[in-house]
Amino acid sequence: MAAATPLVPPPNDTLFRRPPRRSDVSAVKTAEAPLVGAKPDTGKQQRDRKTVKAVAILAGVVTMMGAGAIFAVASALSDDDDVPLAEAFPATTTSKAPTTTTPPAPPFCTDPNPDDAVVVTNEPGDRNSAVGVITAFEYRYYADRDAVKVVETYDPALQMDPAGIQPFIDKVPLGSKHCMTIEPSDKPNEFRVTGELKSPNSALTEPIDMLLFTTAPSPNGWMITSVLDPESVAA
Repeated sequence: MAAATPLVPPPNDTLFRRPPRRSDVSAVKTAEAPLVGAKPDTGKQQRDRKTVKAVAILAGVVTMMGAGAIFAVASALSDDDDVPLAEAFPATTTSKAPTTTTPPAPPFCTDPNPDDAVVVTNEPGDRNSAVGVITAFEYRYYADRDAVKVVETYDPALQMDPAGIQPFIDKVPLGSKHCMTIEPSDKPNEFRVTGELKSPNSALTEPIDMLLFTTAPSPNGWMITSVLDPESVAA
């Protein structure tokens, strides 16, 4: 690089003469024309300028390398139009494995078909219908555990004795839950009644044997006129 010519001739060129170079320095440095009136550079200033130049050169090289890398990728993409951009620069996504959840079981004693003629229930019941009075009978037997209340669902003409019923109630484990299935039979006002009994200390249930309930309306509401074992009826 040629030495720059000062804009103003120096009054005394000896002020700007460089000291003789050492014979062991192989690199040739082109002299730079100093500004008029500038103080001679010290050794530290020379090192600082060298450092600044080295950083500038290194930054330029890195910039050129970065630009060259981007140009190379762009050229490769333009040469192969079949490669979509998403494949050239794939996105890094983390996919989670699908989780499967088991739906909760329905509550105990849920009627699977509430609109049909078969009734599944453990409600307190009432005297407003044949199914209602049977439901009341079973609730008073298993939930209330009261033979007197059970007898109230019978036809008074039968003169049922609570004392003959209570011992059977007491055999049922305290805290058991019942669920009755009431299904009409072929005869009017007659129903086949089965059920399940769930012990308080177990998730298992045990079946309740089928009984035939016969009902009839009365001025005081529906009442039970008989409770029979199907086998005894068949005999």
